[in-house]
Amino acid sequence: MTILKAFKFDDDHLYQFFYKDEYGIKRALDDHRCDEPMEEFADVVKLGLARLGPKQKIDFRYDFGDDWRFEVLVEGIDELSELRKPKILEKAGKAPKQYDWH
Repeated sequence: MTILKAFKFDDDHLYQFFYKDEYGIKRALDDHRCDEPMEEFADVVKLGLARLGPKQKIDFRYDFGDDWRFEVLVEGIDELSELRKPKILEKAGKAPKQYDWH
C-alpha cells in the first residue's frame, strides 16, 4: 500500500479509511482481513466508485493498537487509467518510526 510505503511501515496490521460521501455521511472502507467490515472492503472499492473528488480528504487509520492516523488529500482521479499506480506527490517533515524500540 502506497501510504505505508511512504512511511516505511510494514503491512502487518489492520487499517480503515474514513471519508464523507456526496451526502455528507461518514463512510468506512475496511482492510480485507477484517472479519466483519463496517461497510465495504478497501481493496474492492475504487476512488471513483466511492464518489471521491479532487481536494477531498480521507482519514486513514492504521494499526488499531498504536492507532496511527493519516490525512490523505485526493489530488485528482483519472477515470481512464485504472492501471496507474498511486504516487506520493508531496511529503512534509520526517516520517515517524513504526516501532520505537529503545
